[in-house]
Amino acid sequence: MIRGLFILFLKNPILIWCRSFYNGCKLLWRHRYKNLKIHYNVHIGGTILGMYNTFYDNVEVRNCSVGSHVYVSQNTIISNATIGSFCSIGANCKIGLGKHPINYLSTYPAFYSNRKQSQISFVKENHFEEIGRVVIGNDVWIGSNVTILDDVTIGNGAIIAAGAVVNKDVSPYSIVGGIPARHIKFRFSIEVIEKLKQFKWWEKEEKWLLENLNFFTSEKGVDEYLKKNFDETNII
Repeated sequence: MIRGLFILFLKNPILIWCRSFYNGCKLLWRHRYKNLKIHYNVHIGGTILGMYNTFYDNVEVRNCSVGSHVYVSQNTIISNATIGSFCSIGANCKIGLGKHPINYLSTYPAFYSNRKQSQISFVKENHFEEIGRVVIGNDVWIGSNVTILDDVTIGNGAIIAAGAVVNKDVSPYSIVGGIPARHIKFRFSIEVIEKLKQFKWWEKEEKWLLENLNFFTSEKGVDEYLKKNFDETNII
């Protein structure tokens, strides 16, 4: 009873605002040289951040590595993930939230985990690896309401359609959607994708990006890049 009352106290709106403000100030100070931008009630812990990242309202990021120029929309939770640069992550996403065994007698954690998620545990040591790692490449667009399960790798340039549940690896520059997520199509031809894999524009310096904005501002940009660097035309 006392614990329940204490939890209710912690969820008092005024206390939540005060904690959010205090934690936000600490977070911004800790990353003061990284041009970090956070909105209301953002929680980031055990995480390495790159430059120019933006986190919107009620975002939680735990035990992650996040590249540069990434934004995460509101009400998204990310745990135990490695995220590349220039990624767009939509609202209400759930990424890397842990696993339950499907071939054990029970899926209930008290029988295989000593973490006491349900107050008690019947075992003294863990008998199942509950936490996997999600790897998200560079220039990945994840739509709203997407769930990505543990141990999944999302390739560079991929697009995850809104509402998808991703339970297996996604190839670079592919578009997937549905429950479970299925391959819809590739963004470009296989020949173009192979050349874009070599390109790795997300590793370029900001000066190069500014000098070559024409590659990014129209549908012809990919073709123009290939003409300039591979001496090929109209292969998309």
